[in-house]
Amino acid sequence: MLLSQSFRSLQLPPNATGPESIAFESGPVTGRFYVGIADGRILQYNGPRVGFLDFGFTGPNRSKRVCDGTMDPDLGPTCGRPLGLAFHYSSNKLYICDVYFGLMVLGSAGKQATQVSAAADGQPYRFCKGLDVHQLTGNVLFTDFGVVKDPRFFLLNLLA
Repeated sequence: MLLSQSFRSLQLPPNATGPESIAFESGPVTGRFYVGIADGRILQYNGPRVGFLDFGFTGPNRSKRVCDGTMDPDLGPTCGRPLGLAFHYSSNKLYICDVYFGLMVLGSAGKQATQVSAAADGQPYRFCKGLDVHQLTGNVLFTDFGVVKDPRFFLLNLLA
């Protein structure tokens, strides 16, 4: 049986901007999903009564006072910027592609994400973005847009 639900739109909290990726928990029971936002947080949606709650973050030295609600691109290396999200359902882990910190993972309790990988073959990731998890094997697949040298100058790099 396939269950679906449609939304016209959901309002993010007032200081949350730039949603980039979304990941749903398995099964129709919880109705929860997760979204990464511009200030480095991952928000958890808990239905219309509760709305969005802070679930986790990617920046290891992130300060709520400095980062929450920021749109300053120069704070990205401190606050983080989660661009890709995907769940591995059997382990209940949320994998994250953060443009500054690479491949990361969050357990069911949330809080600070743990870095899984920041480089391949000795080369650091430059723009970790697209992400998916093969549910049977647990293999994590992601894209790295390697021509971008500094994510803060993404548009300039595209135009060059």
